[in-house]
Amino acid sequence: MIGFINGVYVPIGLLPNAVQFVVKALPFGHSAVGFRQVLMAGSQDAVFGGYTSDISTIYRETYGLSYWWSGNELSIWVSILYLAAITVLTFFLLVISYSKHNQSK
Repeated sequence: MIGFINGVYVPIGLLPNAVQFVVKALPFGHSAVGFRQVLMAGSQDAVFGGYTSDISTIYRETYGLSYWWSGNELSIWVSILYLAAITVLTFFLLVISYSKHNQSK
């Protein structure tokens, strides 16, 4: 199931807009974008080197090599910041839950 939500099996750009919004809201998709960018950097330059940037942009958007929000391409640093914020929030909630659990004993 997580593969479908991440856009692993189906390109993100082919999903309905509502589903794309959910994918972009979950941290799994942001980590997948980072992995795709790192793993496909050289091959993307080799394939699209002689073509216009429009073709490369459509490919990146369709296959989830980058995220787009309100017509603007999000930097990988936005995804990294988002993942860091989710990690801190999750850790904070874990500490609160753990302290409440220990207080009830």
